[in-house]
Amino acid sequence: MKYPCNLIRDILPLYHDGVVSKESEKAVVEHFGECEDCKSYYEKMCQADALEEVAFDEEITKKTADSFKEVSKTISKKIIKTIIKAVLITSVVAIGVVIGLWALIALYVAKTAADTWETHYDIREYGMLDDGRNLLEWSRNLGTIWPEEITEDMNVTDYLMIHYCPWDSNYLGYLEVEYDEEDYKVEVERLRTYESTEYLGNYGAGIFKEKELLAMYADNHNFIYALTDGEGSINYVYLAFPSYSMDIAYKDYIPKDCLPKGLNLSEDNPVRQEVLKEREKDLERHKEQVKNADE
Repeated sequence: MKYPCNLIRDILPLYHDGVVSKESEKAVVEHFGECEDCKSYYEKMCQADALEEVAFDEEITKKTADSFKEVSKTISKKIIKTIIKAVLITSVVAIGVVIGLWALIALYVAKTAADTWETHYDIREYGMLDDGRNLLEWSRNLGTIWPEEITEDMNVTDYLMIHYCPWDSNYLGYLEVEYDEEDYKVEVERLRTYESTEYLGNYGAGIFKEKELLAMYADNHNFIYALTDGEGSINYVYLAFPSYSMDIAYKDYIPKDCLPKGLNLSEDNPVRQEVLKEREKDLERHKEQVKNADE
């Protein structure tokens, strides 16, 4: 797929409201053609909105009709419609506030219930998670840079795979392998033929000072790469974070010399701050469009 599911789902609310750019709209439509899960996710989102609107309309109409039943006997239908319209607007605002508060509470409860943390050290379960997924098959770039499998002649000196989901799934992986002379040459050559992406400056990332970078895949949600000390050992690193910041304390698990200088995946990183500013601008544009439509 051209775009990861997490990125597409981030912009679905804006796509739903019709306030995304033509390029973003095209990206979503193309992704729907490739991913049934995201398409189904969006259809459920739309169905939920429709059901809520119907429920609101029925409840508001009933309460308003009851309240003005007696008044309607003495004043004209035209005046009644005018009053009902005004009351409906006020009621919708009040109900919206209440629904908003309940939604926040529901989100908090759901978020707490969704919290998961799993840590894997057993190399015999290489790439596997508790839900049965093999991350090397699930993530194309991970499966391309990291070894396809662990063989008996590979001396694995360290392995760790973490899946943490406070709301969106975060992944952290670290693998260190010592190869014999011939296998080391083969693996280095394989990694050097990988078509690496540019990463310098992304999330403040600089160069690797103590190790040679052999392969790199980096975007706004992933850092997947391999390094070598030049003496037969290769380090593989996997950092995946869907919300423009890492919820796992990656510096506690990845050796310092295996992280690019200046890498900042905290909540105050510049990439996330810029995304939040753009979302605020989109929200303001959306409000302005609604205001103009009402006028």
